[in-house]
Amino acid sequence: MEKSTLLTRSLYPGMLLLMVAAVVLAAQVRYFGSDPRGTSLLAVSLLEHGSFHLDAIDRQTIERFGGVTREKNGHTDYYFPVGTPIVSIPVVAVANILGVDVFDHDEAFQLVLMVIAAVLTTWLMYCLARLFVGTASALGIAAVFWLGTALSSTGATALWSHNFAVLFGLLAIYLTISALTRQVEQPWFRVALCLFLAYLCRPTMALLAPCLLMFLGSHDWRAAFKTAGALAVLVIGFSGYSYVQLGQPLPDYYLPGRLGAGEFPRALWGNLVSPSRGILVFSPFILLAWCCYKSGAGRFSAVKNWYWLGIVWPLLHLIFISRFPHWWGGFSYGPRLMMDALPGLFLLSLRVWPERWSSPNRFASGLLVAGVAFSIYVNAWQGLFNSYSARWNGEPHIDSFSFYLFDWKYPQFLHNETRHLARLADHQRRFSVSNPLAEIDYRDSGHLVSGWAPAEALHRWSVGDHSMVVFMLPAGAKCQGVMVIDASYFGNQRVTVKLNGNLIDRYASGDISHPYKIRFDPGLVAGDRANRIEFELPDAAVPTGWMEQPVALALRKISIQ
Repeated sequence: MEKSTLLTRSLYPGMLLLMVAAVVLAAQVRYFGSDPRGTSLLAVSLLEHGSFHLDAIDRQTIERFGGVTREKNGHTDYYFPVGTPIVSIPVVAVANILGVDVFDHDEAFQLVLMVIAAVLTTWLMYCLARLFVGTASALGIAAVFWLGTALSSTGATALWSHNFAVLFGLLAIYLTISALTRQVEQPWFRVALCLFLAYLCRPTMALLAPCLLMFLGSHDWRAAFKTAGALAVLVIGFSGYSYVQLGQPLPDYYLPGRLGAGEFPRALWGNLVSPSRGILVFSPFILLAWCCYKSGAGRFSAVKNWYWLGIVWPLLHLIFISRFPHWWGGFSYGPRLMMDALPGLFLLSLRVWPERWSSPNRFASGLLVAGVAFSIYVNAWQGLFNSYSARWNGEPHIDSFSFYLFDWKYPQFLHNETRHLARLADHQRRFSVSNPLAEIDYRDSGHLVSGWAPAEALHRWSVGDHSMVVFMLPAGAKCQGVMVIDASYFGNQRVTVKLNGNLIDRYASGDISHPYKIRFDPGLVAGDRANRIEFELPDAAVPTGWMEQPVALALRKISIQ
């Protein structure tokens, strides 16, 4: 009996952690080249030069990691959150001792930190679960939650800012609840430090702090005040650093203005049930676990007001990320932006996770088992070992055709080669225009007068809040009075279209079909000289991380029929 208990308490958890590490190392879908690249830039600058500026790093290296840096006030700065680079410093130090250049081995650098974050996160979930359920149940829910959520399908694909944000958020929750259940003094400074580090890694983790303080205050208001005070000192210190280094209270990525003007109802619905970003679609077991509510963890009654962490915080997070204009998170898989709130959802699932799988609960248990199997398949298999789940983002470009986020015909989690080819063929048929009398293409810079960014692979973005296009009709061409605009939009945009100074249409991008056809008086077209098409775009907004100017419209083609 003692030998079996020893195996359960030591060997089996170790096997779980080895399995997690193996999955991270074996995954075939990677996003190393997106936002996560360049974390090593700031880590090296801090370790070797003691500076948050990247000025001491040579320009060739900076250009190699283009897109993650910004020029501001005469300095080159890392654009994304500073928390992960700070946490990465020990790995850079070890690499220096071994003579390894982390810039030349950026993918290996990311991979090492991904494994560390994944293993520690899984271990903390197991330890938190052990406070309420037996060892076997704790191992089960920790494994299911890592394999069946964005912890695997996002956290095992690259070193996102989410990885360590989740780890520190989970550690703050564990330290607080562990002290309560063991009835020992609260480790208030360690909790405050974890909350601060979670915030440094991911600004949206700021929402965890008030919820955890409310939860802690309902048990021990003195510890809550101490935690809040320590956290305030750390945040004020960070703000002071920002003033000294950047001349503003917080770095750009941390400013609340990034929430901007989005399409909140659509984004909220999409983050919940979109076939390509909805958390309830990619991890339905989180909802199905409530079928087993009556057989949930009985020991949870000792932790009153747990809903501040398990319900209030995830809901606040969902609301805030749904206010981002770029709410789907660009090139990624599933509900990446919901990953930050997974520690709260883990606690919520733990509350209702069945300790008994007895006959009266057979139907509910069956539903949960089916949800678990589906979630693991979608996240750990499709998200990590099916390359077409990543190609779904770029062909066609999801930032240009965001309405595909709601396309149940070709959901991201079911993508494969056959479906990919069929989707491309459908897209080509949908956006083709036959026999135009005049036409301009986004690659034809001679027709783009002002307000346009350089051409990308599939489109050209408008920049600023007023963009114009000019094109020539062939001499003597006849016009049927139909303009076809092949474009997509950043969020829900109000668009005013004028032809040669004459208003021909006003529309909201969320209310139209694609491509969009505008009928007008053919007499407005000048057949023997340049014709000016003007777009007024008052809702243009600055995207997160990938452009410094406001954008609104991604143009591919304009045709006159």
